[in-house]
Amino acid sequence: MSSAPPPNPVLEAYKLEYQLAASRYENIYKAIWQIFSYLAAISGALLTFGADHFQHNLLWVLASLPLFFWCVSTYLPMDRYGHSCLDRLAPVKPRCSALKAKKTVCRMILTGPTAVGGYQRGAPALRM
Repeated sequence: MSSAPPPNPVLEAYKLEYQLAASRYENIYKAIWQIFSYLAAISGALLTFGADHFQHNLLWVLASLPLFFWCVSTYLPMDRYGHSCLDRLAPVKPRCSALKAKKTVCRMILTGPTAVGGYQRGAPALRM
């Protein structure tokens, strides 16, 4: 039989929330920059292959439209969503760390020291 203490459901919930929020944050910015790379390729193609067919002023306007569209329709809303995700992620890690520290301190106080300086289940409790 394992002598490991049972997992704390609150700590496990915080860990899961942190993992999901971190994954969501990473996926948001991966998607933003992947879309940017596609639209930058379209702009580059317009500049490369449209130079002979359009006036230079019109060409620059046409080439910048996909990037402007990306900024307004993708980057700004998704960046706002990424920041809200980060704002939710920030307080979770300290709470999780505090619960881990509290659990370790409680275990040390409840089990008490052994003769060799470690902690053992069933030993007399440490009194301060």
